[in-house]
This record gives sequence, C-alpha cells and structure tokens, in this order.
Amino acid sequence: MSKYLKSFLTKRDGGTSSSSSSPTTTTTTTPSEGIISNSPSSTSQDILLTLTHLRKVFFEHQKPKIQWTQQDKNDRLYSTLPMVIKVLSVLSNNEWEERFPELSEYTLTLAKLLVSEIRMRADKEPNSTAASQAIIEYLEINDGTNSLSGWPLLRSLKLLSTGPNFILDKFAQASLPSTLIKCLYLFFDLPEILSIHSTNDASLSPIEKRILLQQIFFQVKER
Repeated sequence: MSKYLKSFLTKRDGGTSSSSSSPTTTTTTTPSEGIISNSPSSTSQDILLTLTHLRKVFFEHQKPKIQWTQQDKNDRLYSTLPMVIKVLSVLSNNEWEERFPELSEYTLTLAKLLVSEIRMRADKEPNSTAASQAIIEYLEINDGTNSLSGWPLLRSLKLLSTGPNFILDKFAQASLPSTLIKCLYLFFDLPEILSIHSTNDASLSPIEKRILLQQIFFQVKER
C-alpha cells in the first residue's frame, strides 16, 4: 500500500470536527454580512471568512437574482465543496448549527445533488455495466482538477454525516441511503481492475482509488 493511500486512510477527510473546538466568536445571521471574530488567530479568521463566503454563495444559490439553468445551480453548489470541507473540519459539532444556520437546507441540497448525479448516469446508460462504470468514474478520486467530480461531494457528505442528528434525516429525505445501496448492486457489474500500480509516484493506483472510494462510501452509507 503506498504512502499516499495510507495518508488518506489515516485521515477522516476533515472528519475530526467532533473532537475539535474553535475559539469563541461572535457571528451575524445574514449570509451577506461578515462574521466578526474576537480571536487574534489568523487561522480562525481565515475559517470564519471562508464560512461567510460559503453562506453567501449558498444564499445566492437559493435565491438567485437572475434566472439560472439547473447546471448553473449545480456548478454553484460544486464551488462550495472545498469551503465546506475546510470549515466543518475545524468547527466542533455543537458549533455547526450556531455558525452555519443554513446547515440543514445545505445538507439536503447536497444530498439531492449526489442522488441526482448518480441517477442521471444510471438512466442514460444502455445497461448496468455501463451505468456502473459511469458512476464509479464520477465518484472516484481523480488526478485532474475536475471541479464537477463526485469525490469532493461524497467527502462533504461524509463530513456532514458526523454532525448533528438531523443530518441523517436530511439524507433519508433525499433518498441518499437507498441510492447508495443501489450503487452497491450496480458495482457488482464493474470489470476487474487490471492495473494495480500507479504510473506516477505522486498519484494513487487504480486499486488504491477504489479502496478509498469503498472506505468513504461505506462510512456515508452506514451513518
């Protein structure tokens, strides 16, 4: 197993939030307004600024000033994923709702997006084998910079699953658990991975990517 895979598996993809705590801060409740921190920590300030921007972008997604296509709205959601991973990996669970009042609605929106992306790929393929391949290519971590990859979306949902109890209700409301279970059945049709070694020392091999996906997949499904 490469050191890169070990590094991924020994981290919780930002899921250490349940045991972390953040400095006491004062926040506003309007997404477009700033969040004021009493802490001199530059890291804390950076997180709070990121959270402010996250809330602003989500507010614009929910209440756009112009008419957006569905793809435009999806692109907007994908752009928030690095922010939510960064923010929620630092805040403790009891701070999530306090500092992110839109958390419930945001969680439901992300869960619906993943379900929609999976179903779209399953529906447009001619058979289960092709559907499985399309879904796995979407969900697996990739070496490129594809901002519409399902990997950061899955990571974000995994992180959210460690939060307040209502998160699981939002997953169920979006039919996320049942969709992931259906994916498991589809994955039986995946072809065998022939290449087990990476062509680049700085990247994961195909089998390592599959192991990572299995790890995070079951962690989200079993919450």
